[in-house]
Amino acid sequence: MSILGDIPNEKSNEALLQIMQGDAQIMNLASSCYWTVVIFSLAHEVAHSYFASIGRKFSDRRKEEFEADAVAYDIVLKIIIDQSRLEEQKRIIEDYTYLAPVMYMQFFDLFYYTDRVLYNKRITTDTHPLPKDRISHLFAIANDDKYDFDTVDGNHLYSGFLDAYDEYRTQLILKKERGKLAKIIRTEERERRQRRDEQNGSQTIGL
Repeated sequence: MSILGDIPNEKSNEALLQIMQGDAQIMNLASSCYWTVVIFSLAHEVAHSYFASIGRKFSDRRKEEFEADAVAYDIVLKIIIDQSRLEEQKRIIEDYTYLAPVMYMQFFDLFYYTDRVLYNKRITTDTHPLPKDRISHLFAIANDDKYDFDTVDGNHLYSGFLDAYDEYRTQLILKKERGKLAKIIRTEERERRQRRDEQNGSQTIGL
């Protein structure tokens, strides 16, 4: 509901693949981050089930989301630590992807940002913390001294991600101001979907 636009057509997909063709490094990085995020996401949902199974109650849903993130990220970081003594081909996830869950939340943050730029609206939810709050929470976990492993490559990867993240935000505003996004902006459809979702009690973005 947050962003309405045309799904890239075959020509767009082909152009993107041509840019990446032969660049094994970026494909490997994307793949490695993907699997780290998969583990984080699965562990997050398992945490919710565990809380329910032991009857743990939370004062509000946002606190439960923060706690599920904490459990999931702890699992990811401990996997990285425990596998550090294994041979490279036996590792489940790469240590340089330790900030992949943070990048994952920043990807969601771009949805919120894009919606705000295109429609001058702010997404709100009663059940999930905003991505920026979850990002701060994840950083606090990663910076805990109990997680001791080499973070140099991971920091370089994250720095590169931030370059792309910042460039997207800059270009989005520029293209909006120049009218290049006018064809994909559908204010009436967005508002209609938002009203429908509010009536149905559904959420916009959730993990």
